[in-house]
Amino acid sequence: MGHFTIDFRDFLHNMDCIWVTENSYLLNHNDHVLRIYSNTQHHKINGSEILSFALKREYFNLDNPYIAISTGKKSRKRKLKMSSQEEEEKKCHKSLTERLITVATKTETLLRDINVRNMNYNVKTDSVKTCKGCSSIFKNLCFRQAFNIAQDTVTIPCDGSIHLDSSHVTDRIVSYNANHPRTVCIGGEYYLVPQKCTFLMSDASRLDPLLNLAHSKGGFDIIVIDSPWENKSAKRGRKYPWLSLGDIGKLPLQKLAKNSCIIMVWITNNPTIRRFVTNDLFKSNEIQYITEWHWLKITNTGRPVVDFASPHKKPYEILIIGSYRKVPQIEIVPKVFVSTPCSIHSHKPPLDDLLMQMNLDSPQCLEMFARNLKPQWTSWGNEVLELQNLKYFDNIEC
Repeated sequence: MGHFTIDFRDFLHNMDCIWVTENSYLLNHNDHVLRIYSNTQHHKINGSEILSFALKREYFNLDNPYIAISTGKKSRKRKLKMSSQEEEEKKCHKSLTERLITVATKTETLLRDINVRNMNYNVKTDSVKTCKGCSSIFKNLCFRQAFNIAQDTVTIPCDGSIHLDSSHVTDRIVSYNANHPRTVCIGGEYYLVPQKCTFLMSDASRLDPLLNLAHSKGGFDIIVIDSPWENKSAKRGRKYPWLSLGDIGKLPLQKLAKNSCIIMVWITNNPTIRRFVTNDLFKSNEIQYITEWHWLKITNTGRPVVDFASPHKKPYEILIIGSYRKVPQIEIVPKVFVSTPCSIHSHKPPLDDLLMQMNLDSPQCLEMFARNLKPQWTSWGNEVLELQNLKYFDNIEC
């Protein structure tokens, strides 16, 4: 096969994934972001302009695999006889690893043969990250114009400058119904808002607004859960607030899902968490297990980010899929999606094109424990706006 050069942005003009092999796809995370936030209306107190944004390129500068740090000492743990469940898990892991190695090899060959290069764009040097000059009086005025006192909701206007305080968008449903992205000033900093999105910024003890929204919609068709799982690293490093398995098990999924709702749960490679999801979370919520998808993490040259044989980390993450009460009419098969991971902690790749392949008719979609917003989705989490802050983005020239 001859070598030729393409640009991701040209190749993926209408979609953000390339078919690699059967039910396996190469995703371009940042190109997807650029498509969402090209032609963004940026409103300031003294005027507005049309800008385009992508995540900072430095977040995807991964040319070499991660280096595993060894202590030089081998563990001498006593080998115990594995249970039948552990034996089955080991067998499944071996089969999965073989498949992922095949996908990784084909992906590396694909990237080499077509010589895919990173997007080339010019970054504008002017900063639009923070807002200067908006007062508390002006914020309260904007809030009164956007606030629906009867429903305790906020509707972000399609046009015009709007400046809010963080308290204005906390513990209440906030919606934006325009067909174009825009910026909003919250607490003196600018945030990106994609088209037709809804969000609730709250902790798990204040879910009533989300439950009321779900009731008004007749429930959600797709629910993606990216739980902050408890683990030793999270406890020791305090990298993020985590929830116990018991707390996650209390999520009111049955009040959020409509019958045959597709439930998708991100998990770590910890067998205890897998068992909790399939044996406890799913069964207690009448969710039937369907299949699993796997995110294979690669470098920009197509190599897995860590060796498959690494005893500490794996180059993939798992998305367990089930359905609430009824099996959906569509067929959901195992898939592998491949991408260079964003260096922002736990920032998952976009699944939009893969979900579109399900051919659901205008599905109502919810992401739980979200840290960013998605077009035409409802997002909930106590950090739901975190990765919408313009400090994570480059203002670019398309």
